[in-house]
Amino acid sequence: MRKGFFLLLTSVIFLSACNKKSDKCHYVESNVVAPQTEIDSLQHYLTLNSIVAIQHPSGLFYRIDTLGTGAVPAICSTVSVTYQGSLLSNGYIFEAQATPIDFALGAAIAGWQKGLMLTKAGSYFTLYIPPSLAYGQTDVRNNMGQVIVPANSYLKFVIKLHNVS
Repeated sequence: MRKGFFLLLTSVIFLSACNKKSDKCHYVESNVVAPQTEIDSLQHYLTLNSIVAIQHPSGLFYRIDTLGTGAVPAICSTVSVTYQGSLLSNGYIFEAQATPIDFALGAAIAGWQKGLMLTKAGSYFTLYIPPSLAYGQTDVRNNMGQVIVPANSYLKFVIKLHNVS
């Protein structure tokens, strides 16, 4: 009996030690898929504006202008990007980052997670993201409390993926 308990205790300690080492990344790929109404609305916008983009199964659309030759990001990767985000409704640029910024891909909105994993370091591309893969029903406010991305907004991001680690 003691031998069995000791073996069980040793196994639990060993497995939990292994989990701590592999537990470095807590991010999980988003399984969100945009509703058909959002996909149809985004497709309509792209067609009206003669924009050729590829539809991802999640409902986002993307266009890769330059495919890099570096590493492909994964959900737990740290990515270095420059970008410009705008509202499709009126072209308002709500955010721009001209110098590379690093962050964990898993911390980004679902549209970025899915879109960046389609590219490689060195890529230059555009994502067209429906609300459910962006900020959904939540207003995004700047540090002065002003709404910069209204709830249920369709977004466009022009992105340069500089590095993946």
